[in-house]
Amino acid sequence: INYYYDAYVSWWLDGPQGRVFSNQMYYPYSSSPRDSMQLLAAGDYTLTIANSSYNPVNFKFRALNAAGATVLAPDTTTTGSLTPGNITNLYRFDAIAGESYYLKGLQNINGFWRLIDSAGQEIYNASINYYDVNQGIFNITASGTYLLAIEGANNVTTAQNYSFNLVQATNKLAPTINTQVSDTVEPNAVHRYPVYL
Repeated sequence: INYYYDAYVSWWLDGPQGRVFSNQMYYPYSSSPRDSMQLLAAGDYTLTIANSSYNPVNFKFRALNAAGATVLAPDTTTTGSLTPGNITNLYRFDAIAGESYYLKGLQNINGFWRLIDSAGQEIYNASINYYDVNQGIFNITASGTYLLAIEGANNVTTAQNYSFNLVQATNKLAPTINTQVSDTVEPNAVHRYPVYL
């Protein structure tokens, strides 16, 4: 939810299982990430926005669903635009338990990326602004469809173009202890070697 600042504005979401979210709206001039993200079960929900101040408050929101997410091909450059610069674009990809990936940022933006696992829970939330473009490797623990959200910072209203590559790590055989391993890692590639001691 984006809005024009008022410290007395709150929002909450209620569904079949009760209250899902409850929080104050973030200050719009902050680059802090927004509230946590998760997939919701099918059902009827009510979004409530309350203003306890004496002044009117403008706000915007957008509901996203997994079915509408853009299909993402790992190991392929993906480009897009956040217009305005504080919205969220959603991608989805299928992964198999045991695989590993990392996000290679190819163009800096002022924002964040989140990863939602096949159970609908947020498992990664990191900044992708400035030079912090190479994110840590994350492991797939359960097969299924995963969602990747590219999210602009709250304080950015001008359009932001971005590009990234979701790189799948190559799992290699365990090296023999006390034996030299010679290999070549290509640009933007990751090799993972299990080491048994």
